[in-house]
Amino acid sequence: MKKNIYSFAAIAAKALEIIHWIAAGLCIVVLIGVIAGGSSFIEGTVLENVFKTGIVYDEATDTHITHHVNIYGLEIAGTHQYESINVHSFSGGDITTGEFFSHAKVTYQNGTYHLGAVIVLTIGTALIMVITALACSRMHLILKSALKATPFRKDMVQHTKELGIFLLDIVVVCIAASFIAGLVSGTGHLDLNLPCMAAGFFVLSLSKSFDYGVKLEQDNEGLI
Repeated sequence: MKKNIYSFAAIAAKALEIIHWIAAGLCIVVLIGVIAGGSSFIEGTVLENVFKTGIVYDEATDTHITHHVNIYGLEIAGTHQYESINVHSFSGGDITTGEFFSHAKVTYQNGTYHLGAVIVLTIGTALIMVITALACSRMHLILKSALKATPFRKDMVQHTKELGIFLLDIVVVCIAASFIAGLVSGTGHLDLNLPCMAAGFFVLSLSKSFDYGVKLEQDNEGLI
């Protein structure tokens, strides 16, 4: 039963790796399209739902909400300015209220796309997809190794260490892409993926434990 669970998890990790490689390839296609075609490549496609976001009216809740796209901690949104908008009041009339603020990077503003920010965030997303694919690859190897007698082996230590580093790399890419996009568009903030950071440090600590276990087993074998 345990072997079947690990085998299924290893297959799932490999499937996720393939999916993320495909996603990375699609990001490269989008990047080339935006560089070559500009905003015309985005208009009328599903990409509008990514780069042309912002404050929208939700009839179900009778409120205005801010819609952002978040890709593994990297936030993408289409507006970053104070805007006076009409809010539907409870009495049925519209009142003009104050200023709604979106703190994400500008990708769409005043009827035009900010292509610099679009390009930076697309590159950041592509890098995140590549790193995640590599992380899934290491997870696949770890799960395959778990089917063996003991986890205290040098290959397990190496795979676990690499997995932790890849998780921290995602955090670095989120920070760098959000910072550069903010500089390019003249606004923005740093996106910090705290869960991914915590997971990265935890996995690195786990690799140290495996490394210590390997040394203990080697010492025991030497005594025998």
